[in-house]
Amino acid sequence: MSDEAKRKRLYAALQAKVGLDVGEEDVSAKQIRVLFRMPDSQMRQWLVVMHQILSKESQASWSIDISKKYFLMRGKTVQGWRLILRSESLDAAVSQLTSVVNGSPNARFQVEQVPLIGRSVERNMLSATGKGATMIGGDAGVPPIATMMGGRR
Repeated sequence: MSDEAKRKRLYAALQAKVGLDVGEEDVSAKQIRVLFRMPDSQMRQWLVVMHQILSKESQASWSIDISKKYFLMRGKTVQGWRLILRSESLDAAVSQLTSVVNGSPNARFQVEQVPLIGRSVERNMLSATGKGATMIGGDAGVPPIATMMGGRR
């Protein structure tokens, strides 16, 4: 398999696992520098994949630098993720990195808070007497169940 085909396999794995889209790519004999864009909704999964990559780096023959990059696009400041992969054998490093990405576990998602849905739009607002649904931990928020049952905070 050619070097370019292996890089495309890595990019396809990152796209499938995290939703990263390649923006720019710069390849030399011992380094690959890639700029990716990613939807904000995939941040939790990206953290899991990053953790797996960084965990494998200490035992690998390659090194990787993962960082955010801010730049202008059509007059707006936007951010992307930059990966710089360095190795004496980029071919083997790209194959190993592809395996790490494909083998990364999926992030666990948990709904922390949702608005209460009802017939009244004002249901999620506090009334003049301080009653109503609020976010947990807010100034007039609902106390945790343990405090309502006589426990301590």
